[in-house]
Parts: sequence; structure tokens; C-alpha cells
Amino acid sequence: MEIIPDVDVFVGNNIHVDFEIYHYWLRNIGADEVTDLLVSSGASNISHIEINNDDFEKSLLYSHVLDQYRLFSMVEPMVQVPTVLCTQLTYQISHKIQESLVSNYYELDDQVVREILGKKLSKGTRRDLDEVAAKTHKRLRFCHRQFDNCKRIFKTLEDWPGSLLDNIQTKFLLPQELAWKYTVVVFLSSLRFECCKRKLAYLTTSDFIECGKLMIQNWTAAATGSENPETELDRDFLNELRSVRVLSADQKICEKHRHLISQEMEKTYPTLSQASRTPDQSSQSRLSRVRSRDSSKDLIPEALFLKVTRGLVTIASNLYRTKEAQDFFIDVVEKVIEPLQSCSWSKSKVEHFLDLYSSTALQFTQMQQLSEVWKKFSTTAIQSIVKMYYPSKSVDNS
Repeated sequence: MEIIPDVDVFVGNNIHVDFEIYHYWLRNIGADEVTDLLVSSGASNISHIEINNDDFEKSLLYSHVLDQYRLFSMVEPMVQVPTVLCTQLTYQISHKIQESLVSNYYELDDQVVREILGKKLSKGTRRDLDEVAAKTHKRLRFCHRQFDNCKRIFKTLEDWPGSLLDNIQTKFLLPQELAWKYTVVVFLSSLRFECCKRKLAYLTTSDFIECGKLMIQNWTAAATGSENPETELDRDFLNELRSVRVLSADQKICEKHRHLISQEMEKTYPTLSQASRTPDQSSQSRLSRVRSRDSSKDLIPEALFLKVTRGLVTIASNLYRTKEAQDFFIDVVEKVIEPLQSCSWSKSKVEHFLDLYSSTALQFTQMQQLSEVWKKFSTTAIQSIVKMYYPSKSVDNS
């Protein structure tokens, strides 16, 4: 008797997308493993298949998973270029399903992205993804897809003028939050920001996304209305920033600056001498008043203030150098955050101090002509420092 071979038949028209299976496919999990996972999860009625341990019903589920995997493989080239997916006539896919296919395909994994932030999106980096896969416990092909998505967006838009965010949303039809993530990933990689040093290991992908977003909105050429790509920092702004050195170069300005900040901080963080003062002490002697002023300065130790001032001024005045700009995050940690952590200040106190630092600096005549430049720098720098500051986090000094 002649044996008739098994034949798999795949018919496509109005397609059905099982997004639970799509989720597994995106993570490169094999069809047989997915079938076992669906059975063991106790889910029921997937595509009208009652799931239990019956071999026949399990084989039906396995065929369904294979059917979905074939579908995903065939539409993948179109999903990679969403504008093509929206205009193709091969598959009848609703607009809502198209959006879900694209957003899920381009979704970024924070652990994998954290390992490639700031690195050149090149073949060499892709070859090293086996180390990323081992470190993040993700499958290598999953890491490859994450990297390839970033590189595809970068290569497609690297010469496009104007807003990188708008270009990503226009070309890849991604939701705004996801488009922002890719905008920052491309920005940090294009300018080769150092994100992987040991001292930065405590920072999350979210921390870098927020800081990068601030830089793009305030420091890039596109932020000034220029037609230059958003992956370029505003050179005129960076050159003007060099003049803020006056804050650390003049000792009198530095000491006056500390006094102004201390006076304001004393209103929120009164010194011990103020807290214990009685009403009849309002007529205290001149010597007592001098001592009171000195005690207010103790709110901000002179050594701390000098370190923070030198740190901020050095970062600002050297941003025009490409290498110094690339080291922005490590410089912030070493020159600003570590000195502040040594005083065990809370995040709110650090934010209050830095806000006062920025505003009181403009009371000096030498800084008033740099008002707009200083505000652009300090707004971004302060919010980045506060985002990166963890009072209970011990930063590795090695």
C-alpha cells in the first residue's frame, strides 16, 4: 500500500494575527517550545483549539503556531519598512493590526539597549552581541533584531535634515514614546557618548533616555531652527559656553556666589544656631551677626562648592571639544555627583542647590550677557544631574 506523505497547506487571505504567539516569535522561541508553553500555561481556546495534553489537540496547536510563524516571516520585510506595509496589497491587514505589528516589532528591550548605548552601530558592534546576549540572558537573534532595528533607523535618517523625532515618526510610523527612545539611541550613538564605563553602570536606559532627550531639545542645531541634522550639537552655543569660566576664574565672584546660594538655602534648611535663636536675640552684637552669616555658609562647605563649580564650569566650557562632549556623563558623575554624594544630600536638596546655583549666577554682570546660553546649558545639565543622582547609590570609584 502506497504511503501518502504529509502535506502542510497554508492559505492566506484575511489574515489572523495571534499576538501572544507573535510575542514568542519576536523573542526567537521555537514553535515546539511555544506549544509546550501554551499548554503548560493553562490558556484555553486559542483560535478555537481547546488546549490540554491530548496529543491530537496538541498537534493542532503546534500546526497553528507554525502557521503563525510562517505568516510572521512573510510579512517581516514589510513590517521593517512600515510605510510599505501600509500601502501593500498582498495581505489584508487592518490598520489597527498593522500598528500593533510595527510597534511590537520595533519595541526596545531596556537591558539590550543599555549595552549598546553610545556604541557605533557597525558590524563590529553587531559581532559582539553574543556577549550582550550572555549578559542579558536574551537569545542572540533577539539581540540582533534589536541592534538591526536601531541601525536601520540610523542609516535611513542619518542625512535627513530637521527633527529626528518627526522623521522617525514619519518614516517608521512609531508611537511618540517609542520614537523618542530611538531618537535618543541614534543621537547618543551618532555622537559616540560614553555610556558603558563602570562608573555609569548604575544608570538605567531610562536615565539616559531622559538626559538625551533634554540635550536634543536644548543643545542641538535643530533645536535652534537650523536645517542641520538633530545628531549635531549647536557649535555656536558650545563656543559661547566657553565664557562661563568666569564663575570659577574670579575668586571674589566664586565666594559671593556661594554666599548668595547659602542665604537662599538657609530659608529652607535653617542652621542650628537659627533654630535655637530666641526673640530677644534680635539685638545681638555685630560679632554675633557675623557668626550667623558664617554659619549660613556652612550649609555649603567651601571645598564642596569649589569642586562643584569647577566641575560644572569645566563641563560647560569644554563641550565644544568632541572628546569632552562624549565624556559628558562620566564627567557629571566624577566632577559633580560624587562630591555631592560625599555630603549625603537628598535628591531634593541637590536639586534645590543646583537651581539656586543657576539662578544666582545671573546676578553677576559678567554672566548677564550670557544669560540665554547659561540657561540652555544649566537647565539641561541640572535636570540630567538630578536624574543621575542617587543618594543611596555607591558609585564605583575604580
